[in-house]
Amino acid sequence: MRNLLNIFKALSDDTRLRILKLLEGGELCICKIMDVVDMKQSRISRHMGILKNAGLVTDRRDGKWVHYSLNLRPENFCCEEMIAFLAACLKDYDLVLQDRKKLHKLLEIEKKGLWRSGSMCGVKTRGQGARVKGSRIRQQVIGSRQQRL
Repeated sequence: MRNLLNIFKALSDDTRLRILKLLEGGELCICKIMDVVDMKQSRISRHMGILKNAGLVTDRRDGKWVHYSLNLRPENFCCEEMIAFLAACLKDYDLVLQDRKKLHKLLEIEKKGLWRSGSMCGVKTRGQGARVKGSRIRQQVIGSRQQRL
């Protein structure tokens, strides 16, 4: 029963629901989740801890970076059914659709070599190795809030 309470607690926050929907597409580094959801690392890490404690996500460490994915292991049948239920319920939710577009844009830029993940996660390189911190990347890649309105 305790596990079920943790699952419902994890699902009671809209940010955590958004993160679960992002992870439907596969494993993501925390920096990409930060950029799409537009929150600081400490807040995202707290949400990810709650999702992990509920058994909804798993993490994989790669050096100092953490990559998250949905926990779809067979022994985790309750979580798998909850995730499937959420996939059906939230598929047309406006904020989820916006997040999906942001993530798609971010992944396209990564494919073009303008965004490097892994050891350079959150840092964009230009020309002779000049670095631009993550907050400026978010503005360039995703756009400011005024542009979205």
